[in-house]
Amino acid sequence: MIVPGHHLRITHHIRTHIRKIQMVWIFKNSSSQIMCNSKSSSSFACWCILVLVIHQAVAMEDFAVSEHTDASELQAVYDVMEATGNGWATKIHDVCKGRWHGIECVADKEHVLHVVSLSFGVLSDDTAFPVCSDNARISPSVAKLKHLRRLFFFQCCKGNPQSIPPEIGRLGASLEALVLRDNGHIGSIPRELANLSKLHSMDLHSNNLSSAIPTALPNPGNLQLLDLSSNRLEGQIPSSLGLLKSLRVLDLSNNHLHGAIPGALGNLINLKKLDLSSNQLAGPIPPALGQLRSIVLIDCSHNALTGGIPPSFGNLTELQALIVKGTRMQASIPSSLGNLAKLQALVLSNSDIVGPIPSSLGRLSKLQVLYLDQNRLNGSIPSEFGHLSALSEFNVESNNLYGRIPFSGKLLLKLGQRLRLNNNSGLCYAASISTEAYLLPGSIIQCKGTSDGSHHKTNLPHSSNSATKSFSRQLLMINWPVRIALTAVISTTLVSSLTYMLIVVCL
Repeated sequence: MIVPGHHLRITHHIRTHIRKIQMVWIFKNSSSQIMCNSKSSSSFACWCILVLVIHQAVAMEDFAVSEHTDASELQAVYDVMEATGNGWATKIHDVCKGRWHGIECVADKEHVLHVVSLSFGVLSDDTAFPVCSDNARISPSVAKLKHLRRLFFFQCCKGNPQSIPPEIGRLGASLEALVLRDNGHIGSIPRELANLSKLHSMDLHSNNLSSAIPTALPNPGNLQLLDLSSNRLEGQIPSSLGLLKSLRVLDLSNNHLHGAIPGALGNLINLKKLDLSSNQLAGPIPPALGQLRSIVLIDCSHNALTGGIPPSFGNLTELQALIVKGTRMQASIPSSLGNLAKLQALVLSNSDIVGPIPSSLGRLSKLQVLYLDQNRLNGSIPSEFGHLSALSEFNVESNNLYGRIPFSGKLLLKLGQRLRLNNNSGLCYAASISTEAYLLPGSIIQCKGTSDGSHHKTNLPHSSNSATKSFSRQLLMINWPVRIALTAVISTTLVSSLTYMLIVVCL
């Protein structure tokens, strides 16, 4: 049986042997080139140079041999590895020299090696760190790794639910990225984490953390990613989050948060992703969020929000996805959304939106996904929508719309079955359009009478349960590629290569 890390120790011996060969090679080549002899007038100088060359080669070997892992950190790594069920690591004499995929070290000026990164869990077939056992835990000894910059645990403690060790807060002088993702952690977020003065990424996604979000958070000046999604956090969103001026990603989705969205979040001028979906938030969306000039994605879905989308959202010139489905808006769509030149996805399904569809949305030349279904919209589909050439998904089912469908035959062919028009008052198609050629619902009739066909209304059958389920699956499929594309944009601005791919999963 081969002990994990054994091949790395062999590699170290091979490298040492190569250094010795290199030393002999330097000696031979240097001496042959100098060609010192006793008859030469400069023989003394030649031999001095030769001695210096030999001394330099020996020094190179001594330097390599002198490097060693700090003794206290070595024992701490042994403790952490044993606590995760990876006791094989204790058989490695020097963990930094015989290191494995999941540990990184750097040397100081005294040639002492310090552990700067520890990672556990399997992300994919080609990205595997040491796997945790069923009863794994995070050892408090991790706090003894005073130079640790990155700590990463993925799916490691589910069989042995435990709280996040408060001792991690002692790493305030070094820790930059803390990722405890999908580990089944219970209890509250330790207050001691506020001592992590150099932290730029904190990802606690998909645990069972409860209680409120702490008002004091680590490194408010430089924290760039805060992901607390898919937990059981309660209480209100603290206004103190508005102090995190460097924040790029804020994800609080899938919790039990209630109360209003604090207007202080509008101070996060570097924010690119804001996800507050699937909570119990109530009241209006604060107009101050219209100050988020760098924002790429906003998702406030599945809350009890009212009052409509603020007209100030028309100032969000970088916005690519706005998702506000499953709410209680009881308001109309602001025409200012037509200013969002980079918008690719607008999803306002099942949000009790009333009034006509603003014609200004026809200016959104990059819009690919438009979902306005299950609302109380009335009037006709604006003729300007005929210019939305990038459109690939269009759903206005279950509204009170009537009149001519403004899409060309080419666009209808592109949309195909992703064009959803059922359960409206009286939509119709132009005489030049063939329902068979463009897969239009058979119950939608040809326009007659007035040019917009407003005299013709049909009672379209309600979608079956299977159709509704199919729609739900399609909606998920729609959002996913858009979010992947957006995450790619966000991830280039973020920190270490560990947190990077985890954003994709949090979306």
